[in-house]
Amino acid sequence: MSAGIFDSIFGPKEAQASHILLKGNNANQQCEKLKDDIYKTAMKKGSVEGGIKPEALMTAFSQVASRRSTCPSKSNGGSLGAFTRGEMVPEFDAVAFGKDIGVIHGVPNRKYNLEHIIT
Repeated sequence: MSAGIFDSIFGPKEAQASHILLKGNNANQQCEKLKDDIYKTAMKKGSVEGGIKPEALMTAFSQVASRRSTCPSKSNGGSLGAFTRGEMVPEFDAVAFGKDIGVIHGVPNRKYNLEHIIT
């Protein structure tokens, strides 16, 4: 059996994500504004039929992460590289392993009073 069949049943073993980490009482509002700004910037760089060019979205995301994130990953444009299920907090894993790829998602984590945006 191919790994694709196992992935479709059990989910992928590994994911790659980038994020922007913000802290503070208004992190959620900041993240929503950043998300809108990232999409607007990516759309200016060109779109494909039915959406935004993935390269344009990643470039825009990386630029914002480098400027605004409070995580050390900002030096890599917010890239966290590859990781396996369980290496991140459960809220993060739920998005990284269960949501659409190539989309910016908000992941509220009230326990740490922060907000992640991953793609």
